[in-house]
Amino acid sequence: MSLNKLYPHALPEKLSPDLKKSLTLVFMGNFMEYFDLMLGVHLAIVLNSVFLPQDTGYDHILRPMTFLMPLCMRPLAAIIWGYVGDNFGRKFVLIITMMFMSVCCIFMTFLPTYAQWGITSTLCFFTIRSVQSIMASGENGSADVYVAEVVSAPKSYFLATILECTCSLGGFFACLVGSLSLLIDPVNGWKIAFVVGATIAVLGSYARKDLKETPEFLNYIYEKKYRKIKNNVNKVYIIRNIIAEGLAHTYVGMFFYVKYAYLPSILEKQFGWSTSKILFNSSCLLLMSVVCEISIGMLALKIDPRKTLKILYSLASICCLFFSTQSWLLSSPASIIFMQAFFYIFAVGVLPVIPIFVKSYPTRHRLKSHMWGLALVKIIAFLLTAFVCEKFDNINILLLVMAGAAGVSLFGAYLFKAYDDGMTGEEKLKYHIQHANIVSNTYTKWQKS
Repeated sequence: MSLNKLYPHALPEKLSPDLKKSLTLVFMGNFMEYFDLMLGVHLAIVLNSVFLPQDTGYDHILRPMTFLMPLCMRPLAAIIWGYVGDNFGRKFVLIITMMFMSVCCIFMTFLPTYAQWGITSTLCFFTIRSVQSIMASGENGSADVYVAEVVSAPKSYFLATILECTCSLGGFFACLVGSLSLLIDPVNGWKIAFVVGATIAVLGSYARKDLKETPEFLNYIYEKKYRKIKNNVNKVYIIRNIIAEGLAHTYVGMFFYVKYAYLPSILEKQFGWSTSKILFNSSCLLLMSVVCEISIGMLALKIDPRKTLKILYSLASICCLFFSTQSWLLSSPASIIFMQAFFYIFAVGVLPVIPIFVKSYPTRHRLKSHMWGLALVKIIAFLLTAFVCEKFDNINILLLVMAGAAGVSLFGAYLFKAYDDGMTGEEKLKYHIQHANIVSNTYTKWQKS
């Protein structure tokens, strides 16, 4: 007898109307939040000229800080949202992060320029971007956990990639709005874009008021309140998987900086591309990203995504080593666009594995563990990439570093140990039946919450 026949309300194969509504709210909110975040990324060239001092001799430090300072807030985000989400719920984090994102967009719109406020403007700019990063980290981590807790595998693998698609689509529409805003007003058009972003974030916050909490978290709260559960988790197992998850994202962290900071700056400086043209190029790349993400998600419905991940990282390492010997890279805009598109293919493999990472952590430490897994290694990856890009400005050296990053990510994929690794088929069935029984007991509460 199948698991769903034994416990039809646990993690149903068919998504109920309530579940579909909640997932839709999570996906829509993720789209809106990443629309706001990516406005600052795609408009970085314009914003840097508005809020950063020019021709001071520190451009090589300040320009990467636009990307790196918000990233360095990820550990703080893990501390804040890990505690909040594991004690007050995933729903609370998803609502509050959206509200703060709208406030950040409003402040950005009315922030005086460097010409008006001097270094105070620069500090305020970095502060707003850092707060946006904290909010986006909480949103992304909570959304990952939410999907993993309410949808069974392999559907959760596919929906995890759809969740990432909403991030890419948010970035795509941020590109479009940014381009249109600059066409309307080349000088202050970026303000129009952030007004749109603030409006979208307010609407998203209102829509999420009907979001329901996950059954697993409700069950944890019930157990904690009435049965006084003991904290008997295997800390070595958790720490091992946090490290493994972080290492598995190393290549992704490095490639993000290369794709959105380093290569666009070459298109601007070496080939004279305008901001609008760079944004249009980024829009096309984001649409390609959506296609890749959906494809890898559909593949995960048939093949264990962990196997796919290991194959892709192996290919990434080989391809990076091969292209590091080529002299034609960066010789034309076409070669740069090729690099932006081609190497992203290897970065999508980790997406459907995220629910497996998430479910390996106990419910009461799940959001905190997942966010720490993504925080520290991504910071190291970004800092290393920025250093190589700015210090050497050599694509061949950069590709050698990326080959190493792909190797590190491959090691992380092998280091990870899923909760059901080593179990026999009978033990897995027993585990899932036990888990389904627990979730089934709180299903009615979830419907009424």
